[in-house]
Amino acid sequence: MTTYTVLSPSGTVLNRNLTALQAMREMLTYDGYAYRFRRDRAGNLFLYHSDGSANSTRNARNFVRCVSNINSSLPGLAGQREIAEQVILSEWPRLPEVIPDQDYNDLNDQGPTQ
Repeated sequence: MTTYTVLSPSGTVLNRNLTALQAMREMLTYDGYAYRFRRDRAGNLFLYHSDGSANSTRNARNFVRCVSNINSSLPGLAGQREIAEQVILSEWPRLPEVIPDQDYNDLNDQGPTQ
């Protein structure tokens, strides 16, 4: 199973060794934002993300639909994982970046000094 590292927009490590769902949570709740999973009447799973932060006067109470799972027949947690994998690879602006732990390790491996 792939694990992930979450980096703040400034490049600071926020958390490491996370599952896709955990990494998505870290990414989407950064700076007071919120998210929810909801199903429509047909049973399709959607991700809704707040359009404001709890840390602002606008608050995090208005939600907009942003991602749906590709395979709507997937049950709850599997559908959520599918959406999480889409989200963490999306590179949305002003949100933390998520990269696989192995890629982070490769980028930061100094190797032996010579």
